[in-house]
Amino acid sequence: MRRTIVPVLSAALLGLTAPPASADTGGTPTATPAPEAVYVVARSWPGYYDTNVQEVWAVSPDGARRELVGAVRGTVAAVGPTGDRVAAWDATDDTTARTLFVSGLDGRSRRAVARFGADSFGGEVSWSADGTTLLVSEGDKLWLAHVDGEPPVEVAHSEGLSGAAFDPHDSGAYVASTGRQVVHARLGEVPVPVPGTESEGSTAARLSPDGSRLAFSRFRWTDATHKTAVNDVVVQALDGSQQTVLSSTELPAGTTWSADGTSLYGLRGVNPPGQSFGPADVFRSPLDGSVAVDVTETPDLDEVALMGVGTRSAWAAAPTVNSIELAASALTLSFTPATGTTVRVYTSPSLVPAAPGTLVADAATSPLAVPVEPDEAVTLTLVSIDASGTEVGRAVAHAEAVRPAVVTLPPTTSTATADLAFPVSFFPPDERLITSYDAEYAVRSPSGALSAWTTYQQTGSFAPARPGTTYVLRARVHDRFGNAGGWVVGPAASVPFDDTAGRYSAGWRLQHVKSRFLGTLHTTSRPGFSVVFRGTGSQLRLVGDRGPTALRFRVYVDGRAVAVVDPRAARAAVRKVLWSTHGLRRGRHVVKVVALKTPHGRTLALDGFVAAP
Repeated sequence: MRRTIVPVLSAALLGLTAPPASADTGGTPTATPAPEAVYVVARSWPGYYDTNVQEVWAVSPDGARRELVGAVRGTVAAVGPTGDRVAAWDATDDTTARTLFVSGLDGRSRRAVARFGADSFGGEVSWSADGTTLLVSEGDKLWLAHVDGEPPVEVAHSEGLSGAAFDPHDSGAYVASTGRQVVHARLGEVPVPVPGTESEGSTAARLSPDGSRLAFSRFRWTDATHKTAVNDVVVQALDGSQQTVLSSTELPAGTTWSADGTSLYGLRGVNPPGQSFGPADVFRSPLDGSVAVDVTETPDLDEVALMGVGTRSAWAAAPTVNSIELAASALTLSFTPATGTTVRVYTSPSLVPAAPGTLVADAATSPLAVPVEPDEAVTLTLVSIDASGTEVGRAVAHAEAVRPAVVTLPPTTSTATADLAFPVSFFPPDERLITSYDAEYAVRSPSGALSAWTTYQQTGSFAPARPGTTYVLRARVHDRFGNAGGWVVGPAASVPFDDTAGRYSAGWRLQHVKSRFLGTLHTTSRPGFSVVFRGTGSQLRLVGDRGPTALRFRVYVDGRAVAVVDPRAARAAVRKVLWSTHGLRRGRHVVKVVALKTPHGRTLALDGFVAAP
């Protein structure tokens, strides 16, 4: 059974406090800027938490580093500027109202800061730069909610506005949308339209960190009949000048500036306008026009929503987790230490632990085998230690001890299906922890060599099958954090030649029967009638019918009698392997089948011939 996960974490673990200072070297130290982190939320995976809980993740701008840093009840609206608090909507405790709460990333220290009616949609929330005030878009107007618990107040002259965000350079000002234009205003003053933002839908407006530029989403019809449309991502100065269109194909729901103002983060996907959750990823789009980076394209982040940008001091000298290979009772951790450091590795059964947990290795070397309980989730904390023994950085990774892939398929494919496609499965019997898999196939030549591996992702049925071909399939499973298990190679599956591939003596009858392989069957009721098959390989098989009135037959391989086969059985059965041999020399072989006189026997029915490497 899976262990219940309790979401608990501390500021130190999250890297929200600076690491201890190193020894005084006698000079003035140069401060190293903390690395940037993109905060996103993902819907909780079934079985981990209450369904009303969302996970908060910190992701590096290049997408290479991902850490689960919190779990919050409700619908997360925004992460605070210091990265240690979140604002979230929740109606669980009071179904007559929707309440805006502020809490730590661990969901603790929860305080209600605003309450609206049950018909509230839980609008957008923007934190002030000092983290004391929230600008809330709710009910076609704006509200100021105070983190210290003071009652919220309506922002004057804000009727008809939505999607508001504080000016990060001046918390006394904001931008918002009328639905057709972006406006700029100081709190309490009449909003002023921003030139150049007029359209049939201008939303998701955000000011740059220095307050000089505006990024917003602009709705635009792409045809004269108004049947198709796109949302352009537009960047411009507040006076409407220097306007640049970044894209006409992205939906930038929740557009957010990078800390240095050189890039924009936004959701790209197929979400309907205004819907944050769905099949979308967070992309970082540099303003210089270079290629956008998919920050969250990974199985571990499901139904992503962008919540803000901050910093994480713990990443400055953290080890780099290169990979975690899954297995049922151990994980193989591959990592690279930060320059001048050694690495301590800890494990914890909690996904968001308050402390690193159990020490697995001190001065660890990569790769490292980490024992785990089968079917359990585990958090790996890698701590960087400098020459003085001081902790200078941390990296957190997550994995699940999933069972390895199990490739299941029929050795002779016609015994499981009447057509070329044959059933295949890549999953173990208990697949609760597996969220995805990779599958590939190769063709085995008559000499036994394998072709290059080709991706094949459809479980349930293998469709590319060709008669007379032997396939080998392999698979590896993923957990929900994007880690993969080792490749598991399954047995070979041989697709028979149809019965029509043989050379029959006179007296055989060709029948068209849907239940037989490729819809045909050859039968004879006369002893002495024969058929010859030719094929290249070291394993040979004959496929046909069994039943109480079947005729016996003799098999010759390369002119030598090797077997007398009796296909009689109490019950009739079709597409069965009647005879097989293996261990032959690899090469071209001739198989001759001769029907024999059989007591109470009436018919010999052949459906296919296999020649496998």
